[in-house]
Amino acid sequence: MTFYGADTDQLRDFGTRMRMGMLALQNRQMEITQAVMSVTWEGPDAEDFRNRVITEIHPKIDQSRDDLARRAD
Repeated sequence: MTFYGADTDQLRDFGTRMRMGMLALQNRQMEITQAVMSVTWEGPDAEDFRNRVITEIHPKIDQSRDDLARRAD
């Protein structure tokens, strides 16, 4: 008899790993934010850098995190 399909236990394990990756990525994002905001640096370059982290880097991390969550489900 030929088996077609996926191993349910392996799929559940894969989902768990994806969720763990999602949480790890979320933690790194918080660490990045804390590090960027805690640096004693003033002036237009500092504000530009902080703004770029929030407007450019965070959305990419959010997208990756959402992708991991979707794959986990």
